[in-house]
Amino acid sequence: MKVPQSIFIIFVLLFSCSWAAFGTELATSSGGVDIQRFRWKNRTIKVTVSNTLLNENSNVKLGSEVVEAISRSLLAWQKVADIEFQIDTSDRQSVSPSGVAGDGVSLITIAQTPENLLFFSKDAETASAKTRIFYNAKGFITEADIVLNPYQQFSTDGTFGTYDLESTLTHEVGHLLGLRHSSVLGATMLDNFGKVGVFECRIQSS
Repeated sequence: MKVPQSIFIIFVLLFSCSWAAFGTELATSSGGVDIQRFRWKNRTIKVTVSNTLLNENSNVKLGSEVVEAISRSLLAWQKVADIEFQIDTSDRQSVSPSGVAGDGVSLITIAQTPENLLFFSKDAETASAKTRIFYNAKGFITEADIVLNPYQQFSTDGTFGTYDLESTLTHEVGHLLGLRHSSVLGATMLDNFGKVGVFECRIQSS
């Protein structure tokens, strides 16, 4: 009996995470919005990948399939959610500063900039990545920045002592979409009681 493709993809998302563990903390604003209901207003979500991640980087093992890992992590969610990603590249490097508004660009980066290093100042040794979300008073996400920890090492071939790039990104894209952590064993959004990925939300004016 054939398994429908949509069910198969959901199964893969739930149970095929690599060994890399993911986070537990959820920093929220006092905006009064139910964080379970964060969502994007439109189906099409523009994501900008920093060239610092696409070019040779000391935090990513040489020869890693970075472009492929990014594409697969976005495609995995695109196939199971009613969304479409538009991918762009940019020389931008830094997460938008914490505050009431971001810069309007949803960035994926790993650059060792002062802003990104500051973002991991409290958990440089324990977090693989963080996602900072900006949303308006109606609960619509207006920007989401994913920062891979510039203090850590990543690979796409399971190298010992590195975080799996694709699994890390797939988890963080879930946060970018507004999802919280899951308690389901093996789930992509698993909260495993370790501090390896933080979902931080900031409200901005409409």
